[in-house]
Amino acid sequence: KELVAQALHSMSRRSTGPFVPINCAEVPNELFESELFGHVRGAFTGAERTRPGLLAKASSGTLFLDEVGDMSPENQARLLRVVEDGIYRPVGNDDELHADVRFFAATNRELRDESFRNDLYHRLAGIVLVAPPLRMRRSDIPVLAQHLLDHFCAENDVIDVHLSPEAAEFLRAQDWPGNVRQLRNCIERSAYAVRNGDISAALV
Repeated sequence: KELVAQALHSMSRRSTGPFVPINCAEVPNELFESELFGHVRGAFTGAERTRPGLLAKASSGTLFLDEVGDMSPENQARLLRVVEDGIYRPVGNDDELHADVRFFAATNRELRDESFRNDLYHRLAGIVLVAPPLRMRRSDIPVLAQHLLDHFCAENDVIDVHLSPEAAEFLRAQDWPGNVRQLRNCIERSAYAVRNGDISAALV
């Protein structure tokens, strides 16, 4: 999901601005407001300095909200206002700020149920893209694997590692529950093991 969001960001008019991701499932409920909006010094115990939130860091760019469906109802309400009118208030701050960001949101579950705010769903769902898992587009797997291998080789000054036809076919036959990240890890691990020559089916 993040790779798709990064690609969309890079092709947008905001491509020169920052791309800032946040995994909503990993942020504790009580810290979400501070993480997103920032806080001022002394706003709460442990706030020893003023800290900008991710909205400020993503200014003129894109804020990617991954696993948005895992947000609590309270944080959904907080997010709704800034998505709706761009206004937010850092924790402990008296002044309201305006966020100049584009929001991308992603989830791996159905949002149109009672646990997710209907008004927030419709604000986020201006354009909806469905990214099928790799197991639903097996013909793409060898192409993606070769692209990931080429990228790895370019970054690591490796010039003589190739994906054998047998390895490509083996990769195509797998289900890849971890999708592109799992495929990338597999390719990088295999390339490290070979360093020179063909990546065989046994190595992937």
